[in-house]
Amino acid sequence: MASRRVLDTLGAYNFALIKMLGAQRELNAMVLTEGTAGSEPERAAFIQKRLVLVGTRDALLLELKKIFGEANAAMRKDLNIEAIDCASYENSANPEPA
Repeated sequence: MASRRVLDTLGAYNFALIKMLGAQRELNAMVLTEGTAGSEPERAAFIQKRLVLVGTRDALLLELKKIFGEANAAMRKDLNIEAIDCASYENSANPEPA
């Protein structure tokens, strides 16, 4: 059973992921419509909009990285991973010959 902290952090991660995927979807759609920008002002506006979306997407990727680290730390704390004796686990996977 996950703690409230883990659940909240994973919820924030999913929310940021959905926002990032939306920005990426808009960027992908812009590739298909890039050729329709005819005049110079339309192209400039198009480029500006794309730069804003790229900045949004990049910021959300950094946020996802940060939240992922927080979720990892919360899960490690919940599971008390630092207290697990990894050596005994490794030895059980490779038993010594009799």
